[in-house]
Amino acid sequence: MRLAVLRERLAEERPRRRLGRVLARAAARGFAHGHLLGAAGESGYVGVDPSPVRVRANRPVYPRSVRGAARMSGTSAAPEREIDRNLFITVSGPPGCGATTLVEGIAASLDCGYVSGGELFREIAAERDMSLSQLIAKTGESEEIDRALDRRLRRIAEKWGTANKAFVLESRLAGWIAGNRADIRIWLDAPDEVRADRTLDREEMTSEMQVREVIEEQRYQSYYGIDLSDRSIYDLAINTGRWDPEATLDLALTAIEGYDIESDEGAFDTPDFEI
Repeated sequence: MRLAVLRERLAEERPRRRLGRVLARAAARGFAHGHLLGAAGESGYVGVDPSPVRVRANRPVYPRSVRGAARMSGTSAAPEREIDRNLFITVSGPPGCGATTLVEGIAASLDCGYVSGGELFREIAAERDMSLSQLIAKTGESEEIDRALDRRLRRIAEKWGTANKAFVLESRLAGWIAGNRADIRIWLDAPDEVRADRTLDREEMTSEMQVREVIEEQRYQSYYGIDLSDRSIYDLAINTGRWDPEATLDLALTAIEGYDIESDEGAFDTPDFEI
């Protein structure tokens, strides 16, 4: 009986310890907790600070906040690994997958700009003088909000897909919207309990995330005829529950650095769809 009780306690403590290790490793590397939360584009799940990251002269401008954790406290330390590649890269995944953390790491290593679907969502809310919660609620009433966001993502993809410069686009639909314009498309995921742990509200977020993701899949199947569960369009898929943020970045950078257009035998074709 005592052994069974001990096992139950260990099972309860394990997720907390895992989250603690992740946060400790992130803090050691200069990341704040808000940086780990990330933004999942059109889903409306966003990080702590509402200030958007702007692109200026093909370089990211980090706000003085936890979302700018890559350059916190006035520091501007160079990334450990710098790569000179003019590639248009997309990063996609569900809430809590670590997409924002990876995108900022890739952008720093490539010394390039990036755009997050979550930031565009904030812009739309500000333009309409609405709070994020109001805009999220409105997406359930009309497809117009989703399409407005997706049109902005498409315009960005069209611009950077022909720019011959490094750039990163992050959104749940980024890989689909960029389609064949992207040089490398990355998908991130993690078990539900891991992603919920990263939100610090495990029980509520696990059920909410599952419902939201099912609704989103149905919505985009209806809008554009695409199957969000189809991972074949991605060139690289990573379970971020198995690797910490630094190792995840290293995996992505290895793929980016190793990509050779001369030996590229072909990505999976992704037909354009009307938005």
